[in-house]
Amino acid sequence: MSEIDDTIHTHAAAQLGLLTRGDVRGRGGTDEYIRTRLANRHWRELHPGVYLTGSASPSWLQRALAACLACGANSVLSHRAAAALHWLDGSNEGVVELTSVQTKCPRPRGTVLHRTLRWDPVDRTVKRLVPVTAVNRTLIDYGAVVPPILVERAVEDAFRRGLTSEGALRRRLAQVGGSGCRGSGVLRRVLDLRPEGRPARSGFEVMLLDVIREYALPMPVRNYPVEVDGIIVAEIDLAYPDRLGALEAMGAKWHSTARQRRRDEERKAMLRALGWTVEEFEWDEVVHRPQDAAARIDAFLCASAVV
Repeated sequence: MSEIDDTIHTHAAAQLGLLTRGDVRGRGGTDEYIRTRLANRHWRELHPGVYLTGSASPSWLQRALAACLACGANSVLSHRAAAALHWLDGSNEGVVELTSVQTKCPRPRGTVLHRTLRWDPVDRTVKRLVPVTAVNRTLIDYGAVVPPILVERAVEDAFRRGLTSEGALRRRLAQVGGSGCRGSGVLRRVLDLRPEGRPARSGFEVMLLDVIREYALPMPVRNYPVEVDGIIVAEIDLAYPDRLGALEAMGAKWHSTARQRRRDEERKAMLRALGWTVEEFEWDEVVHRPQDAAARIDAFLCASAVV
């Protein structure tokens, strides 16, 4: 391997195996050098002037960075792609979506490109070597392209993981979310409708809460701590403390193993011994038969007395 080869491939290794024409020429390579690598299938061209070293198919992460490199220095991953890059609940690595602050720039094939004049350097960060909108800006933009329930799941996940806070998110929303800012209205409604209590612990919990909201039932308190002699002995997903009612979202992630099920039974027995009524909700009922879930909650509220 020549010194030029070594220098170029060291640079490629630092950006997910990707190179631009400028990267190559800035390290002593020529257009002929590039053509030779492409002809020998040592590299492949993902976009004009953007190359992937090696012979393997590009991963989603590589496609995301390649699109940013092709679009120009003033572009970042955004919207659905940014949510996926931040690993926000409910998102997936599918579409490659970008935002550019340039009025004119290449539109990489196979991508969704947004252009904006509402930009501040605070909205940009780098995650997994890819330039991307910061979490607060991601959550604002996300509301423009997905249903509110996915925005809510992403917001609760971001709060739960400490990626941002409600105060910080509202401040950024006030700064950039004026008239004409797509997604700001959806996010504002999501924040305004948040119940009391700490952030939701799962996306399924958010979905159960959405059923309660959709059927105009009283809002519960989220992640309510149950204390005995000043010691917290349990935390209820969604609680009606004045009626000693506990609604539990039984998602597979936290309630599927034998140990988890045994722990659930012990916890349920303890809550019932303390006078609580525990209503459990499975995925199928909440997602496919929300009217049944709502009817059960309503029946409990009608039958229970305020304590």
